[in-house]
Amino acid sequence: MRQGYNKVIFAGRIESSPELRRTPQGVAIGAFSLCVPKSRAKEDDLLVDVVAFRGLAEEYCPLLTVGRTVLVEGVLAPYRWHKVKGTRQRAYEVHATTIRILEE
Repeated sequence: MRQGYNKVIFAGRIESSPELRRTPQGVAIGAFSLCVPKSRAKEDDLLVDVVAFRGLAEEYCPLLTVGRTVLVEGVLAPYRWHKVKGTRQRAYEVHATTIRILEE
């Protein structure tokens, strides 16, 4: 039996300016990096790639600036690509379902 539960919640600071773009079908996609501190040492910080879609992207991407503290809820999603030499690569990103600004 295949069962699972995929939900992540991160709170951190916006590390890169959100990029809002559209697919050829007109679907809004917003992407940014979130820095989640793990300890006092900066080299331990976790950088998380976040992607928001449709209305969530349209609403929040214009409001998010580098350094702003936000909470992101979503699901962990893999993406794959091939390097030039044909090597398969895989990484993960968060597909946001909720974004909350924690400071003004």
